[in-house]
Amino acid sequence: MEVKERESAENKMLNPQITDVYIGIRDLRKITLYPLSIKDQMSLSDVITSAIQTFVSTNAADDKEMIAGIIALITQNMGKVLSLVTGLPEEECGKMYEEMTNLQASEIVEKIYEINYGCIAKNVVGLLEKINQLSPSGRQLPTFAKDTTSTDLKTSTESPSETVE
Repeated sequence: MEVKERESAENKMLNPQITDVYIGIRDLRKITLYPLSIKDQMSLSDVITSAIQTFVSTNAADDKEMIAGIIALITQNMGKVLSLVTGLPEEECGKMYEEMTNLQASEIVEKIYEINYGCIAKNVVGLLEKINQLSPSGRQLPTFAKDTTSTDLKTSTESPSETVE
């Protein structure tokens, strides 16, 4: 156990994106979450997209069916997602949700997002801002002359027959 903790600490020094979370109901155990490769990020995005499409395509008649559908999607995909971020076999990861609480699961989801997508989103926004500064369309438009005074027309009170000659 001591060797494994030392290796985990060394890995974190090499890659600070590696993080540990604890799962368990009665006895906590530590699992390590690793950053995803680009290929794994695309795979995870495919899993999420597929799950959402499946959910949207089913026409739930009431709230109970909708909740049952959400639970089924989570159950079906939990092993895939955990396997991608832990490096453990999918069969082992598929059983992990049996020993974790909702709070622990939400912490894992938050960590997965932070590690793999949060920084990327910030970087993309920063890059787009830089591109906008460089492109001609990103420059401010020249200021135009001040607004002219009101040119509202006033209607004449005179009848048209009197003014026309």
